Amino acid sequence: MYERTDRVIEYLNKQLIALFYRAKLIVDFDELNVIQFSKSLYEEIDKIVKEAYLALAEATANDIMDDADEEITMIWLLERLREYDKVTKYVYENEFERKRQKFAEALISSDNKNEEIDKALRSMSKMVSQFAIEITDSALIVGYKALGVEKVMWVTERDTKVCDHCKKLDGKVFSIDNIPPKVHWNCRCYVIPV
Repeated sequence: MYERTDRVIEYLNKQLIALFYRAKLIVDFDELNVIQFSKSLYEEIDKIVKEAYLALAEATANDIMDDADEEITMIWLLERLREYDKVTKYVYENEFERKRQKFAEALISSDNKNEEIDKALRSMSKMVSQFAIEITDSALIVGYKALGVEKVMWVTERDTKVCDHCKKLDGKVFSIDNIPPKVHWNCRCYVIPV
């Protein structure tokens, strides 16, 4: 189910590594440079991530329905990223800005900028990966609703990594408007039309 999502996550992680590596090449940071650099770095990350998420959402919805472009737009994506997420316990847009500010503060105050850059990379990678899954799930529901699907069944990966909570939901049928939220990061459960 998440093969495309995994490819997008891999692509985004490569982009993040390259972008954060550039920060390691800067020898001296003063306060003004750090603020300007972090702003431009995170603007570039934001652009790459949102473009990848939009393409992922369009492709996911297109797998289900024709003309997903009418349903999946940048406005749709931005609305998803401004919603509170029950798994991460934050709003993507707010957390993205918080991570940028934390990165700048860490570069200014730390004696080990490479360690701070690596921390920022790991933190951003974790968030970007989780939201790629969330965007995939949301686009899937858009596609199902466009086809008139009213009920869906929860499906787990049925492997040793499935948590007890998700095992209890496996095979259960829900209204498409009343699907239980995922409860943990990197949940690979999905729903199929009934």
